[in-house]
Amino acid sequence: MTQPRANATSNATWLAALLAILIGLAASLNALGFHTVTGLLFNTDMLLPVDLLHDVTLGVDVARQFQLPRVPSFFPDLAVMALLRPIWVGWHAPLLAYALLSAAALIVMTARLAARLGGPSWAMCLMVTAALFALLLLPGADWLGLPTPAIFALMPVIHSGSTLLVFAAVLLVLPARRSVRPVLLAALAGLIFLASLSDKLFDVAFVLPCLAALAAVNLVTLRARQPISRPDLAIGMVLVVSVVAGLGAERWLFRVWLVRQPDIPLSLRDLQNWRWDYAARPELWLVAFCLIAGAVLLWRLRHRLEPFLLWLVAASTACLMAFFMLFYVDHDSLRYVQVLFWWLIVLATVQLGRIGARALLVACGGVAGLLVVALLLTPERVLSPPVLRWRDPAASCLQELAAQGRIHQGLAEIWTARGLEISTDWQVPVAQLANTGAVYVWGNNRLFYAQDHRNPTLPARFDFVVMRDMRPQAVRARFGPPGEIVACGPDQVWLYPAGLTLQSAG
Repeated sequence: MTQPRANATSNATWLAALLAILIGLAASLNALGFHTVTGLLFNTDMLLPVDLLHDVTLGVDVARQFQLPRVPSFFPDLAVMALLRPIWVGWHAPLLAYALLSAAALIVMTARLAARLGGPSWAMCLMVTAALFALLLLPGADWLGLPTPAIFALMPVIHSGSTLLVFAAVLLVLPARRSVRPVLLAALAGLIFLASLSDKLFDVAFVLPCLAALAAVNLVTLRARQPISRPDLAIGMVLVVSVVAGLGAERWLFRVWLVRQPDIPLSLRDLQNWRWDYAARPELWLVAFCLIAGAVLLWRLRHRLEPFLLWLVAASTACLMAFFMLFYVDHDSLRYVQVLFWWLIVLATVQLGRIGARALLVACGGVAGLLVVALLLTPERVLSPPVLRWRDPAASCLQELAAQGRIHQGLAEIWTARGLEISTDWQVPVAQLANTGAVYVWGNNRLFYAQDHRNPTLPARFDFVVMRDMRPQAVRARFGPPGEIVACGPDQVWLYPAGLTLQSAG
């Protein structure tokens, strides 16, 4: 009887794992067809890794002048993109591959943590986590026009990689708390160093909460006249030393070698930007839902989770909400609370484990079936995903003008320039400006205001302005009247055959 039962368990495990893969893949492909997602995926910020990796092919000295974001996301985001880029010809496929890998990695890591916290088997947790991710991905579709934290999991350089590292660090800390194990501590130190170097939000989401949780549980033991835990003390020292080393390395790197955007000065006066009418914003209701649902689940699981985890989740919530309120601007600020969203999935997976394997298989099979039906109704999302077909509508027109020799290098508003240039495969260089025509160095390479992006050994030759979202009167005042106006689809392109001098752009 033992052998058939073992075989049945193994078969159920494989079925659950395959179902999880199907759900995660189908949900991601389905979401990548939403206008909300593609609109975000192809904006200036999200295309930054693509542009940066292109500049790397032009030489190290060229790439060094690229202004990286405040959160450089070297690891894992840029590292993974750099590995994916040489596999395909073109730049679309690496973005699709990153989206699928990022979603899969978060599902796997979240399921592993849920299983570690007392959920059902890892395979069952994987299936439940994938189903929850799929369901919570849908509210951010075209219905609401709102990117939920689930959607940000598909994007590079927007804290999804940091979220993955948070849960990886938790999975290292939990066994390390049992005894001082050099291998685990070394792995934790390396992870924290890389994460702190890459994304300061990791320190807010994990390092500070972890230190607070370690302090809280050991204060309780001290009150009971028991000694401080030696593993906890070792973990605390590793956290502090690794963070200091990571932040120090980051400061040195950008002071000596690389360039990045300036930090935002912190001020409590920024909280004055909050107004009562913010309460009507749907993204804040989503945050409130995560907080309330998370609090309910944490309360229900309080007897099943060890005190350290209860303190860790509570402290992480407090730190992230403080960060969110300080830097909240609009719905895109939801990216700061991705960790809270995924903690919610972890807790829900653990709680749902009580339902039973058969019921979970049926429920998750139903989710998979719905996703398959949705994809069958829109087969192009699988056969030819929109992420592989996107192109700026003005790109073809500019390429025709360039082929005729009428234009060489151009200028456009910051949220237009990068996508337009990349859509021409960098064959028609377009540098970014403010809508007044002033030079706007922001997450781009400052070399290419003076040098040709196709060949950095040649000087720049600007002779057109794409007028999408530009202020015509300001452009006319700065550069003078155009020699010719050409319609490129819905956009106007102002041609300046005599050339443009950017020194006049301030």
